[in-house]
Amino acid sequence: MGKTVTVIGSYSVGMFFKGYVLPNPGETVNGYEFFEGPGGKGSNQLIAATVMGADTRFVARIGNDRYGADALKMYEKYGVSTDLIKIDGSVSTSVGAILIDSEGRNLINIVSGANGNLSPQDIDESTPFIADSDIVGFQLENRLETVAYGIQKLAKLGVKTLLDPAPAVPLPEELYRDIT
Repeated sequence: MGKTVTVIGSYSVGMFFKGYVLPNPGETVNGYEFFEGPGGKGSNQLIAATVMGADTRFVARIGNDRYGADALKMYEKYGVSTDLIKIDGSVSTSVGAILIDSEGRNLINIVSGANGNLSPQDIDESTPFIADSDIVGFQLENRLETVAYGIQKLAKLGVKTLLDPAPAVPLPEELYRDIT
């Protein structure tokens, strides 16, 4: 059995629109390719750790919609426990629209949805299941107050933490001492 890796964080669906040019405000342009796929920095950490043989757990929120259902199916396929994932019926699963031109430049619009509702209470409720983790991963696609709370709580419990500081936001100075 591998190490236990818990990720507290985000799941998002990316909707990719490829076209020759990016639209200007108020303009409509034709594209030539569309695809969508699972993502989110937290989910990506989780899947990478799972593929590398870790015993993984995910503390997250998804919407009660088709994108949330797709996430659960994907985690099931990878053998990831979904016990700590909350289905939040008040908002959608996080989605992002990514417009890409022929030169690789992009415009991105993210709707945080359920990621924005992950809370310190979710972390408290999950603590008995994650306190024995070898490491817990975080990112900044959830509310900063929730991320900081989780990192500080796990530091007090002696659990190692990893922070992918993206998307970049200013961090409270006191948080640095608690990130392993």
